[in-house]
Amino acid sequence: MIHFKPPCVPIWIFFLCFPLTTSAIAGNVYMGLDVGYSETRFHPEYTYVDGSPSDTYLDPAYGQSGSLLIGYTHPVFPGLALGLQGRFGYANDTWTLDTNEPAHLTYQIPYFYTISLRSTLQVVPPLLVFLDAGIGQGYIQERKESPTSSQYDFKEWKPGYSAGGGIEYHLTENWSMNVSYRYTAYEKISFESYLPNGSHWETIEDTPNNRMISWGLTWHFLP
Repeated sequence: MIHFKPPCVPIWIFFLCFPLTTSAIAGNVYMGLDVGYSETRFHPEYTYVDGSPSDTYLDPAYGQSGSLLIGYTHPVFPGLALGLQGRFGYANDTWTLDTNEPAHLTYQIPYFYTISLRSTLQVVPPLLVFLDAGIGQGYIQERKESPTSSQYDFKEWKPGYSAGGGIEYHLTENWSMNVSYRYTAYEKISFESYLPNGSHWETIEDTPNNRMISWGLTWHFLP
């Protein structure tokens, strides 16, 4: 049988009793940074001009992300606040593939931003939970390079819809840390590929989406 020793008890006492003023739920402007895990799933569907059956693939990309957050919260009821938040980020999750055609494919969404409505509920004085939902854009890049087969190079900002939530813990009146999950679904994209002689070969449609798990630190500018 495994016996757990109690040296961590003082830590739990600290987290439950850490002094915090009501500024945790008071109206304030804040700025923060977060880093985390990013997973983007591409779902390209290829429709061929010669009438061949379409091909559909799932191409997942894994990596890290980092974001700058700027926002404002305003109390509406005791323990409840609503606000507006902007997120500006970068992610390095990239899907690549080398084929026998020969060809090299690269899919990624390195840059993104979202503007979200954010609701915050105070559970106990130091601990809050939050939900947010909003719209934004991602810079979608899908590229295929080949000296003998079809080629394409799509690069465009596309709108997306984002929703997420998490928990936030105030370390001091000004500093807080948080853990969050966020899902973003981007609008369908469509583009064409061409053979080296310039003839149209296929039409590609894709509906990429992204999942992020992040940890961050936030500075609150008290009034």
